[in-house]
Amino acid sequence: MVLAFTLALSCKKKAVETDNLFKFRDYISYTTSGITSVASPIQINLANPVDGWEMGQEIADKIISIKPHVEGKLTVGNSHTLLFKPDEHLEPNTEYTVTVKLNNIYKNMPDGFNNYTFQFKTITPSFNVVTNSIQSYSKEWQYLESVIKSADVITLEDAKILVEASQNGKTLPLVFNELNESSKHFEFKIDSIHRFLDDSEVFVKWNGTRINADNKGENTINIPGRNHFTIVDAEVIQSPEQFLSINFSDPLKKQQNFDGLVSIQNVKNPRYIVDGNVLKVYPDSKLVGNIQVDVFQGIKNTEGFKLKKPFSETIAFEALKPQVRLISNGTILPNSQELKFNFEAVNLSAVDVRVIKIFEDNILQFLQDNTLNSNNTYDIKKVGRRIAKQTIPLQTAAENTGKWKAYSIDLSKFFKADAGAIYRVELSFNKNYSLYDCDAVAGTSNSETDDYYDYYEEENYGESYNDVALEDEDLREEQYWDNLLYRYKNYTYNWREEQNPCHDAYYNERKIVSQNLLASNLGVIAKRGTNNSYYFAVTNILNTEPEANARVTLYNFQQQELASRITDTEGLTTIDAENYANFAIISKDNNTTYVKLQDGNSLSLSKFDVSGHKLQRGLKGYLYGERGVWRPGDTLHLTFMLNDNANKLPKRHPIKLEITDPNGKLVYKNVTADNLNNFYKFTVPTSSEDKTGNYNAKVL
Repeated sequence: MVLAFTLALSCKKKAVETDNLFKFRDYISYTTSGITSVASPIQINLANPVDGWEMGQEIADKIISIKPHVEGKLTVGNSHTLLFKPDEHLEPNTEYTVTVKLNNIYKNMPDGFNNYTFQFKTITPSFNVVTNSIQSYSKEWQYLESVIKSADVITLEDAKILVEASQNGKTLPLVFNELNESSKHFEFKIDSIHRFLDDSEVFVKWNGTRINADNKGENTINIPGRNHFTIVDAEVIQSPEQFLSINFSDPLKKQQNFDGLVSIQNVKNPRYIVDGNVLKVYPDSKLVGNIQVDVFQGIKNTEGFKLKKPFSETIAFEALKPQVRLISNGTILPNSQELKFNFEAVNLSAVDVRVIKIFEDNILQFLQDNTLNSNNTYDIKKVGRRIAKQTIPLQTAAENTGKWKAYSIDLSKFFKADAGAIYRVELSFNKNYSLYDCDAVAGTSNSETDDYYDYYEEENYGESYNDVALEDEDLREEQYWDNLLYRYKNYTYNWREEQNPCHDAYYNERKIVSQNLLASNLGVIAKRGTNNSYYFAVTNILNTEPEANARVTLYNFQQQELASRITDTEGLTTIDAENYANFAIISKDNNTTYVKLQDGNSLSLSKFDVSGHKLQRGLKGYLYGERGVWRPGDTLHLTFMLNDNANKLPKRHPIKLEITDPNGKLVYKNVTADNLNNFYKFTVPTSSEDKTGNYNAKVL
């Protein structure tokens, strides 16, 4: 017995001691932690920027070590962020230990702070295979739309190995959508399904051995015979708009009247859309509960045959899941006297409102790594703090209709907006606020077949900072903003249950919606030209009038002022800066607006031809007509506008106009010196016998 006990001890894996993040708060502010994707880079945020680091720079020094060993590249995300990008995906369901050699980053590190060690674990592989609608190529050949849903990112090559299908012992080809090489979702179709005279079956089997997943299983799908026009399946689709999807064995004739042939209880005027073998029925109102659906025999397929048997079934129309969504996505909130924040919610009795203030002195620091409407939760602790929190009641269970409802919050009751500050408003909810009827929905949980995890990051902190009870969330949150805790709220992780509102895993961080608000009446249009020339147009959002005497100040990435100008009476100003500007602050009285000037923040012009021509030195001109299209026999009235400011021509200097027809033949030529303020007029006659097409006019 002694010998066995000794062997057990010697085989036990030695636990790795990780460092206290609070102890290292002067050097480390964030690291990858908890459960993470195999495809995510390993991120290390330093508390202080490092001189000489540039975005995208590859670090050749051995600053970090990873166990188990991982090949990859260490690059600079910004002046205080390191990103390690593995050459290949990390191993799933594996705990990694990372050591950061701080003494290779900062000079004169005190004893005990040379290295910082942290851990994280990758997601355990798991997946589902979902078969959807049967569609037809012809009377004899069909395909089955399907999708693989994985807990984590897998490769397309691996996804193809996970599933196979057969019919009458013959393997069926699987055709994947190969848009993405790696993904959590892979759409595919089970192809070349043969419709025999009699009914047959397609067997679908899946095995997760390829990705080290425990999933194994099979499913059987009935394929109706060629002469058996019937309904294969009927299901309710809730999003983005509720409708009933009825899958037929044959493609439906589009030009037919479905009124009276499809009956849905309590629905008077449904809409119908035919999609191959699928009939989509959109009710005229939101349906909830068990609803009787009847489909009668008058429906025809593309060959004119009618449905052989009527269909009658009670189908469960589930309620919308508890959700919150924003009505607008803007950042500037005009008129700070009325700070109205609008949102919509469904199946919720209340929401928690948090207001986080990003202080004016920290806004340029915030914009270094974020946009104005960024909802990054990790960076905001460095530049802001929660200033208000309140639970807002929305409705009672008796008042709940199961439909989206709009609500408005007067933020002026929460705080008085300071000029120049940005306020992030967060809306969240927990399971206690849910009005979703879980008793009415069968089979809402898979928890008995799948492990789930509670992740809580308190192990990274000293014991003296964990004395507050887990239930006392307010005190924990205060410690979080004091940088004494890494995370103040406990969340449940279970990838299978993330969309199940009857499970704790549904109420996670991704359900939080947030919006950054800047109380300002100043609207700004900014344009950058060549040679670091910046053009600004400032208007009053409330009355659309130009804002004169507004100060526009440019800053570089290091938050140093480059130049400053005042707008004219039309609200316009141009600044010719010596260096590239990253930010602009526009202020007047108690109003301040911020603009991030990087190229990625400009409005998309991809649908417009705005390329133009870059002006060259010397003479410039522009030729135009009174319209764009003429008929043979019309008279063309063309005008040429000359700009010779850079190289003056003598007065009454002649110019020549030449016009060629679609074949390139010269059909008109005229030389004139008559002009008014460098505007030259040409009257060009045409003949009714002239060829139609594109003519070319050239001024020499």
